[in-house]
Amino acid sequence: TEAAKAGAAISVGCDLPVYNHELNPLPENMRAALVADLD
Repeated sequence: TEAAKAGAAISVGCDLPVYNHELNPLPENMRAALVADLD
């Protein structure tokens, strides 16, 4: 949490047999919205 608030990159993904997708790193606007929800 503290690293994300300090600007660290965040990655998200889904690793299922029928669906595999990754955002690495998460786009800045999405990263900022996620970090704002951590408070």
